[in-house]
Amino acid sequence: MGLIQADFGDVERRSTSNSADEAFQRIFGFPSSVIRESAWRALRVATGTDGVHSQLSAAGSKFYHEFVSEVRAFIDTVDEWSANCSDDNKTSPRAYRSDGLTLAFAQGSPATGNINKELHLKKVPGTVTLLELQEKAPAKQRELSFDALTSMVPARPQMWLVVYYREADLVRLEVSLPAGVDSNGKIIGWDKRLMLDEVNLTDQFVEARNDERGEDGVAVAISAREQKASLNPERIRCARETAGLSKVQLAESLGVTSRTVTNYEEVGAPVSQVAALADVLQVMPSFFSVSPSAPLIEDLSEGQVWFRSLRKSTVRQRRSAVGHGRNALLFFKWIEDHFRLPECDLPFADSAGMRPDLAATMLRAILGYGENPLPEMTSLAEAHGIRLFSLPTVGREVDAFSFMFDGVPYIAVDTSKTAERVRFDIAHEIGHLMMHEMVSEDVAAAGTRDIEGEAHSFAANL
Repeated sequence: MGLIQADFGDVERRSTSNSADEAFQRIFGFPSSVIRESAWRALRVATGTDGVHSQLSAAGSKFYHEFVSEVRAFIDTVDEWSANCSDDNKTSPRAYRSDGLTLAFAQGSPATGNINKELHLKKVPGTVTLLELQEKAPAKQRELSFDALTSMVPARPQMWLVVYYREADLVRLEVSLPAGVDSNGKIIGWDKRLMLDEVNLTDQFVEARNDERGEDGVAVAISAREQKASLNPERIRCARETAGLSKVQLAESLGVTSRTVTNYEEVGAPVSQVAALADVLQVMPSFFSVSPSAPLIEDLSEGQVWFRSLRKSTVRQRRSAVGHGRNALLFFKWIEDHFRLPECDLPFADSAGMRPDLAATMLRAILGYGENPLPEMTSLAEAHGIRLFSLPTVGREVDAFSFMFDGVPYIAVDTSKTAERVRFDIAHEIGHLMMHEMVSEDVAAAGTRDIEGEAHSFAANL
């Protein structure tokens, strides 16, 4: 990396790469390697473009969006910096520091990153970026009088440009400060240029990362951006599935790429995204921060849940239903922290594999009702330690379902149905818990037993 700094007398002063790194760190408060690593990651995504993308600009567009997204995602983890401001949209190619210092992105020319060539941008910056450039250009400061320059007036904030130029598997980079903008929006020159080393697809960025050992003993590089992400990735995935959204749909709502959403669900998201995620996914912001005492709701999987209408419901609907089951775990954990709930005293372990009529008879005897009518099922189930909760709109397609979690039985019901149907559904799910909890997922899927028929028979006999 090299640096060119223009003095007011149009004299250029060059310095070593070390001083350029130091200058970048001093100006922006984070290492210049962030820019290069983000470009490298974007390059990997862009070069993965295949024939499905017919547009000639597909790879270029992918690179730009991924590059901007990666840098902004890191910047959001740095104190005093933000990629989302109240007067800015979520896809803006700009990031702001609290003192007004701004970073924007622009596509350069082959002279990008070359200390011996004059830099030109490929096109005029966007309207908002251009207005800020005109306001923050150093040339404006030079128009001030000597008295103004020597007064204690704070320096005006600056807008620097992250300039890139991509050539196949190589990206040239620099971070430079425009000297001013003419009436046509063209940059008239550069006050300072920080020359970054070019990025190749074969580059490695281990030096800017910490290494973890995977299961196979191979070192896995974790970027600084990933390390600083603090919103729980599993909770982000759970909230998305509960909302019934795909990664693409969530990305569109947040104004980021689907790859960024994948990163959120693999390594976490920056704290600055908590409000946007909570708003789109309709959860409390605290949902994404997991306390040590909170249940590991992500451990509840689709394979642990007894669904009744597998053929009618889609995978997304079932995942949404499981997500509501996870929310129920959090709800009941809060209740148990503040109130005493009955412990389960039903013979689930003793009734596994039992015939439906015999299991129903045994349960009626334990409950003490014999051949007498059972009371209201909701109160009866809750009195014996079963946690009941209602389903939202997914209920009609998924119907009722049940599961065991940490030895506690849970039943979800669609309360929009008639009271008689809800009563039958609760009995049906108790049948699953009593007879089928020990039945493997493979056996159920193979259809060697009429699981649903057995639960129906249990409910009819109960």
